[in-house]
Amino acid sequence: MKISRYFVLPALLMGTAMAQNPAAGLWTGEVTLKRVSEVHFRQTTGTTPTETTAPFAMRVLLHVDGSGGVILLKEAILMQTPGTAPVRVIVTQPNLISNFVGIVERNGKLTGRRFSTAGFPMSGDRLALSGSLNGGGSASGSMTLAADHPVNPFRHKYHPDLSTAGVAVTRAITLAVDAGDTAEDHRLTGTWSESMTGLHKDAIQVSGGMTLVRVSTVAALNNQ
Repeated sequence: MKISRYFVLPALLMGTAMAQNPAAGLWTGEVTLKRVSEVHFRQTTGTTPTETTAPFAMRVLLHVDGSGGVILLKEAILMQTPGTAPVRVIVTQPNLISNFVGIVERNGKLTGRRFSTAGFPMSGDRLALSGSLNGGGSASGSMTLAADHPVNPFRHKYHPDLSTAGVAVTRAITLAVDAGDTAEDHRLTGTWSESMTGLHKDAIQVSGGMTLVRVSTVAALNNQ
């Protein structure tokens, strides 16, 4: 799909050689969930998602390494190594930020370019997905929000049974890239779907569209 590339800042991509896998690099974008399976107290209308009255949008952040491995990230900062021959890096671990310098000048200082998402509170800085982000490919993985996680939706400060723990919630995620898209255009579209267990006695199915834009072709994280 040929589009204007104004969204992909040349300054972010400059000086980064394309890695072996054509989709390698950092991708950010938006998922718009438009369908959900309907569940009720004493019945279910089936597991097939139906159209909602209004969409729900969430930001997504993905990285593809040189061999094509896909991971889901919570946060990433574009920076560079210090010195006269800087190399662009993608930092995902806060304790490593001081090892690098920024790439964007603000108020006379170089700062990093930060990307983040609040929709995936997994433990650690990443969730490995199996599959591919190339055109026509798909990737999938599963994350569980522990019963005692601070943002577990079932926790309740004043409920005697839920003050310290709720119910574990698992999200099985699958994303599929449209067959006609190529990573060389630095933009991918496709579909996003999830199967959520723990929120209801029946698994809840949600799905919608996905648009991704590549903001860096760096194929490694944390300069490793």
